Amino acid sequence: MPKGAEFTAYVSGDVTMDIAKFQQANLATHPTLVASAPSASVNAKLHFESNPSSADIEIDGNFVGSTPSDVETAEGEHTIVVRKTGFKDWERKMKVSSGSSVNLTAELEKIQ
Repeated sequence: MPKGAEFTAYVSGDVTMDIAKFQQANLATHPTLVASAPSASVNAKLHFESNPSSADIEIDGNFVGSTPSDVETAEGEHTIVVRKTGFKDWERKMKVSSGSSVNLTAELEKIQ
């Protein structure tokens, strides 16, 4: 499984998790990973699209999905790259705030 991949886990029965165990330690070593309590929004929401679609999305060098996709990331400065074979990489550096929602559309340029 590539670093930064997201997946859904199914648990049999009720499981209580202590969110405090996931927040600060993981943010220091993995700034794109965020665990949050339902009442507190400590991350930004990014919606990605590209033309053409099915391009890979990387945040700070970590693969996070393919377009179109919704991704949550920690507040702060990030380098975002959208890439697809046969096209030039689309790259942006951006600063996102906690609780913000950003729509990004990468128009990929075909390599001649």
